[in-house]
Amino acid sequence: MFAAALAASLLLSGSAAAQNESGGNPEIPAANGGEFVPGQVIVKYEDGVSRSERAEVRSEEDLTKEADLGLIEAEVVDTGGQSVASTVRELNELPEVEYAEPDYIIRASDLTSEQKFGELWGLHNTGQYITGGAGTVDVDVNAPEAWGTTQGSAGVVVAVIDSGVDFSHPDLADRMWRNPDEIPNNGRDDDRNSYVDDVNGWDFVRDDKTSFDAGDHPHGTHVAGTVAASADGQGVVGVAPNVKIMSLKFLGANGLGNVSNAVRAIQYAKNKGVRISNNSYGSFDSFSASLKSAIDASGSLFVAAAGNNGSNTETRKFYPAGYASPNILSVAAVGNRGVLASFSNYGRTSVDISAPGVGILSTIPFTRATSQPPGAATLSRVGSSNGKAFVAGFRIEEDIGNSSRRSDFMHKALSAIGHDGRQVVVVDDDQSYDEYYDGYVDAGAATADTMQAATGSVPSIIEVGDANGPPLSQLTGKTVVWATGEAYGSREYDEDGLPIYYANISEADRETLTSFLNGGGKLIISGDSALFEIENTPFAASTLGLEVTNFVRTPKVFEGSRNTAFAGAFYSLDNLPRSTDTLKAISSNATVQGVYGGLPDTAWGYMSGTSMAAPHVAGAAALAASRAPTILPQTVALKSLLMRA
Repeated sequence: MFAAALAASLLLSGSAAAQNESGGNPEIPAANGGEFVPGQVIVKYEDGVSRSERAEVRSEEDLTKEADLGLIEAEVVDTGGQSVASTVRELNELPEVEYAEPDYIIRASDLTSEQKFGELWGLHNTGQYITGGAGTVDVDVNAPEAWGTTQGSAGVVVAVIDSGVDFSHPDLADRMWRNPDEIPNNGRDDDRNSYVDDVNGWDFVRDDKTSFDAGDHPHGTHVAGTVAASADGQGVVGVAPNVKIMSLKFLGANGLGNVSNAVRAIQYAKNKGVRISNNSYGSFDSFSASLKSAIDASGSLFVAAAGNNGSNTETRKFYPAGYASPNILSVAAVGNRGVLASFSNYGRTSVDISAPGVGILSTIPFTRATSQPPGAATLSRVGSSNGKAFVAGFRIEEDIGNSSRRSDFMHKALSAIGHDGRQVVVVDDDQSYDEYYDGYVDAGAATADTMQAATGSVPSIIEVGDANGPPLSQLTGKTVVWATGEAYGSREYDEDGLPIYYANISEADRETLTSFLNGGGKLIISGDSALFEIENTPFAASTLGLEVTNFVRTPKVFEGSRNTAFAGAFYSLDNLPRSTDTLKAISSNATVQGVYGGLPDTAWGYMSGTSMAAPHVAGAAALAASRAPTILPQTVALKSLLMRA
């Protein structure tokens, strides 16, 4: 019962009538009105035709086999310079052949002409103005309502059969499906499926392991983001942000693909047990028995874009959305007012459902800047006893505005220093700013709350006030979190009333912390320019191995560095003040753990099309299957569930 309610809350209603394309062998004229791969034909032999008989047919017709399509027990042949039309015609006249057809060309179906959640009207429409105008409230897929129950399961995989997915995009990095039966980059076919090192899927265009190549069409990356972009504190979020994406690339850089590679992609997904696929591509007229047979045999919910020709597909079919396969869910596009998009195909029985497809913001491939962004956090190894210090150039306890994200950050920081469950002590060194100034956060209490969430244990708090911090005896054997909050320096005033600043971490404190680290201590320092006035002292430059710059305007995003505990992590720094430290490692014992980075606005872009509508539905299907896993193999039932409104 829940899955039905979830699906009804997720999707806009559309036509729910069954499709009625006639079955049986198609009568295939020269090219059926569609584009096809020159010199290439798909042949399906009758049952009982032996391999030797097939070879004899190829020999008599001067054909060469290029590939097997095992899913449908067919093969791709090269015509050897003969016309495709005549080859198809002659093969279809042979008693050994069930059917032969051109290898039709398929096109991507797009109209390409958390920080950005307010722009994701398809997930949550508040009437916001998007590209073409203000929307109508609640014309959306009700994603936040569904997320209250599930954000998807990592055990649910959606195959994006498209132009490749750029998993280097941080919104997608954690959504990457990993082949459990393949050892990465060992040059062997560990799972014996004929694909070497197919760790995240396969590129059927170049026949290699890459999920994305420089210059590839952005279509697949955009689609994948709508399905499952991570809730990582920046950029966009997908309908099902916890599910995994399998990248099966069969569309080239020009957005074109062909039937034989699509069949191979569908077979790959089936062999790996994937039950939901997004298929945002197609063409008019090119009825392919091969593609239809592959879809029928896929065992998956085949979510397909209805096409962008503004046509009634009752009278002129758009494939693959128009096949009479019970597991196909054909999706039309609506705009942010709930009106069918002018470009969207439609049909009372040929289109099943509609979803947001106009002005959809999602992930697109991007090029990183070549210059190194400023460091936001570092890890320093001190002495010979494995002492470690993690330094953040901002307030962990406040600048990361979401409590669960704060605890996640602190958990990673604890992992970086090698915290082994020892008692945590929070040194509250914020100069009692919370007592003196309205609106200031008590650094000690806020940090203690974050530490408790990260470790499950209540830490002790040592109040410092305006005095020196605790002696070494109170810190030894413990994990110390030194929080300076918003007090980047204690201060007095001269006779003219101007402030005189002193280092917040005093000379005595620096001597204590140096001894603590040399003895194998574990230290985290956090605060507004916590190293203010001590950036040139031996503690900062020699003990920590850092070059520190105070009061730097930085981007409001923390981006984790590769090969660290923060690799792939992104945190929105919502409350970032001007008093921020940037940190540069100047010793081999210090490493940058994260930078003030984030992505350029070019990492996201708007697209329109039924291609953008389909992944909203694929994501909704993944959510429903995450909540009710038993329905996942029941593709027709899942389709029916999604069509209810």
